[in-house]
Amino acid sequence: MQKLLILLAITLLAATATFAQSSKKRTNAKKTLNIKLMNSDKLPEGVYVKGNKLYAKKGYKFITNKEKEILLMQVSGGNVMGKFWCYCNSDQGGCRTLTYTNHIECNPNDEKPPCEMCELRVTIGDNFRPKVTTPIGN
Repeated sequence: MQKLLILLAITLLAATATFAQSSKKRTNAKKTLNIKLMNSDKLPEGVYVKGNKLYAKKGYKFITNKEKEILLMQVSGGNVMGKFWCYCNSDQGGCRTLTYTNHIECNPNDEKPPCEMCELRVTIGDNFRPKVTTPIGN
């Protein structure tokens, strides 16, 4: 009976360690944001990357225009600093841009199989004047 309890305890410990290791792999899978700069060698003024999200600095916000483009705008002055969209850089699946007032995420769609490499594409400039602006999120 004692051998059975020891064997059961060892089995439970091994299963717990295996589960913890696989959970760690899943949570570490998306710690960085893949970014492709389309017309510059640096991000536009007003944003920074933290983990797998692109954040708007104080004084900037993400907005969407009539064409559903995601733009970074200065709160005072209304200058548009850049345009952002997600792109699937693999053979299958697609990506979606999750947008909030202060950050953007680029994640695979719910397609099966999912996109293996979502990439946030960035174009810098102020030639994206929004025709109608709608704040994103709250």
